[in-house]
Amino acid sequence: MGGACWVDCDTNAFAKNLARPRLSRSPCDRTPHVFHKPRAFALDSDKPTATIMLPKSARNPLFEETSERAIRTAHRRKWTLLASIGVVLGAAIGFWAFNKQQERTARSVAVEYVAIDTLYVDEQTKFQESLRAAGDAADYTKSADHTASAQRFAEFSRKYPSDPLGWQAALRAASAFIEAKKPKEAQELLENVERRTLKNNIAQARLRRTLAGIYADAGEFDKAIAELEFAEKLPDNPALEETKLLHAQILYLAGKKPEAAAMLRTLASSVSTEGADASGGRSVATEAGLWLGYWGL
Repeated sequence: MGGACWVDCDTNAFAKNLARPRLSRSPCDRTPHVFHKPRAFALDSDKPTATIMLPKSARNPLFEETSERAIRTAHRRKWTLLASIGVVLGAAIGFWAFNKQQERTARSVAVEYVAIDTLYVDEQTKFQESLRAAGDAADYTKSADHTASAQRFAEFSRKYPSDPLGWQAALRAASAFIEAKKPKEAQELLENVERRTLKNNIAQARLRRTLAGIYADAGEFDKAIAELEFAEKLPDNPALEETKLLHAQILYLAGKKPEAAAMLRTLASSVSTEGADASGGRSVATEAGLWLGYWGL
């Protein structure tokens, strides 16, 4: 009786010892471990239980919040990067389209200018043919009639006032108007272009020299001198000596002979060959000396 009781009690303790959950996992293992009591060794009075070991991250609100913030930041950076790439691509495409449009516009303007220039050349050719046909009776004091081309050059200049070809067209139209004794038309055209070429020294030099001649012919010597003084101060004036020669001539016409004589002597003593060309044209220095002798200055 006692022996049986000893064995029974020992078996019960042994079963309970085996039924205890054993926790054995690696420190790096974050997955939950479930341990079940073996039903073969459990007593009938024991209820089936399960022990779930959650990883530390599942039980750490701070870790979860940090992870979510990092994910949101990564998404935000991704969309920001994509948006930046889109902006850059859009700007590049817009710049390319703008350049293409500018090229087409420049080509169209050049074609239109060449068409007017062709008309000008045809007018000059017809005039030369008429002189040859007249033979000895030809009047070489006359010049070609460029009325048609001058009008078209003037219209072209008004149409493209900010284009260098528009400036060139204004000068050619003004030259034709001056030859046709229409200085007012030339003056109006050049004054309109002059205001638009302030940043182009070469265009300014030509425009102001032409305007000075128009003003001088109209007796407006002060305006003519002011235009030439401005042109002489331009750093890239390609015809500085010629501008000074015209200045001296207008000073003489305005009755300022001492100033004119001083300027002509300075030009005559210059070693500059400006104005001379391969065809034997006289230099500005030579011209200045001739004017000094002609006016007896």
